[in-house]
Amino acid sequence: MPPLVSVVMPVYNVDKYLNDAIDSILNQSYKDFVFYIINDGSTDRSEDVILSYNDERIIYLKNTFNQGYIKCLNQAIDVIDSKYIIRMDSDDISLPTRIEKQLAYMEMHTNVVVCGSSRINFYPEVHRKDVFMKAITEKNKLFVNSIFNTSLHHPSVIIRTEILKNFNLRYQERYYYAEDKALWLDLAAYGDLANIEEALLRYRIHYNQVSYQYTLIQKDNSVNCSYAFLLKMGIKLNEEDKPYLLKLCYERKCENTEDIAALESLVLSIMVQAKELGLESYSELCTNLRNRFKSSILKSSRIGARILKEIYHSRLVSIKDLDLMFYVKTTVRTFVDFEIR
Repeated sequence: MPPLVSVVMPVYNVDKYLNDAIDSILNQSYKDFVFYIINDGSTDRSEDVILSYNDERIIYLKNTFNQGYIKCLNQAIDVIDSKYIIRMDSDDISLPTRIEKQLAYMEMHTNVVVCGSSRINFYPEVHRKDVFMKAITEKNKLFVNSIFNTSLHHPSVIIRTEILKNFNLRYQERYYYAEDKALWLDLAAYGDLANIEEALLRYRIHYNQVSYQYTLIQKDNSVNCSYAFLLKMGIKLNEEDKPYLLKLCYERKCENTEDIAALESLVLSIMVQAKELGLESYSELCTNLRNRFKSSILKSSRIGARILKEIYHSRLVSIKDLDLMFYVKTTVRTFVDFEIR
């Protein structure tokens, strides 16, 4: 009979972090698991580090050339027969009771298809203090926020394997660097998303990470994922909406009043359609969209006094919703524009 849990960790040229990651899994309080380590064509000492361990729980898979971590993850899903899959990244550290606590949570909450946790960011390269990153735990808020930004941290999750197998769900290459967000939204069709409030992972911040190296691709693919999911929900959109969907997903500033008008129009359209569709998450969706729109407005003070007219006529924010600093910045910008003229 297979163990309840399989841990999956792709590896590519991370020899200097690898001992920390492997040790953190092998030293878990819960001991009965299989640990798939997939060496994806590393050219550094990663293989030497992996082979230095003599632990029967380790299953070592080696790709002769670098195929990319999505292929590695799907390769593991195809061969795993355990009830749960735990994701691990080769530069992070799982805290000692992670598997024990996530396994207990999933066994108790049979409606949950994927569960992450809060995390602790640590910055060994810049000598900055650790930062606790609290995960969203309320069900509707987590689901809605996941439409726009992934709210389950990928290397912190445990996944119910039978859902992946029964419905042929896999990581999708078309959403590279946002493939986790796409998978969570696919899984959400078959159960609930969840997070444990306790931090169960130490997340290493360094400059070789995907979030640093491939930011533009990641954001484009993330927006495409949000766009596709909203369409799947029944929300009608078009390609011209994508630049404004990007502003919503990443709460970016508007460059002019036309941007503000277009962004508000998109938000109101989504809200109206969601109400007509009778979406269960309608109320939380409206709250989330209003907050994202407000955040974009707060970052758009450089537009100057012209922004005040848009706010006055807005159906999503009012003059009193914005803080004093916003008005100070808007006033300063207005005087600068006047001086330039």
